[in-house]
Amino acid sequence: MVIRLSDFKKETTQQAEELPSWVRTDTIKKLYLAAIDIHMKIKADIENKKDLSPRERQIAFRAVALKCNMSPSILHPRRQPELVHYIDELNQSLTHTLTSTQAKTHSSGRKLTKDELIKENRLLKEEISRLSNITLADSFNQAIENLLIQESRQAALNIKNLRQKIRELEEIISTQAEQNRRYMDLVSTKVDPS
Repeated sequence: MVIRLSDFKKETTQQAEELPSWVRTDTIKKLYLAAIDIHMKIKADIENKKDLSPRERQIAFRAVALKCNMSPSILHPRRQPELVHYIDELNQSLTHTLTSTQAKTHSSGRKLTKDELIKENRLLKEEISRLSNITLADSFNQAIENLLIQESRQAALNIKNLRQKIRELEEIISTQAEQNRRYMDLVSTKVDPS
């Protein structure tokens, strides 16, 4: 009797019927299913030892949103924290799969050739560059959000001050209109010979 490890392997993805509790709307459900679909495709490519760039080895939030014909801004930690966390977990799973696949490739104990080392070095440099770009992008996005929040607070304060000024001017106008009416009454009574 042959025993294989794959016979005991757990499925990492959930079936469509077994949606997590945080999948409440159709939009989140579409994004969730798209993330699983992309995860399975990337995982199959990794297991088939397809040569993928560091960017192609991970699930991009933008790719998930665009697959569902939605704006990429919908997948933001503030809007969909559970889904973003789930996609991060799927990305970790893909990293483990890649590590496992690479470990199987180099298990013979032989040293890598110069070309293989150069290729691995290039891939690692690309990964470092990608991660630093992601960090910079997150920093810039955070700075822009903070700036927008400050500007919106300032705009709200300006609106409040302008409304107060409008109320004061309306009171002045009504007071002057009342005085003008009195003066007109006074002038008309003096001019009227009756």
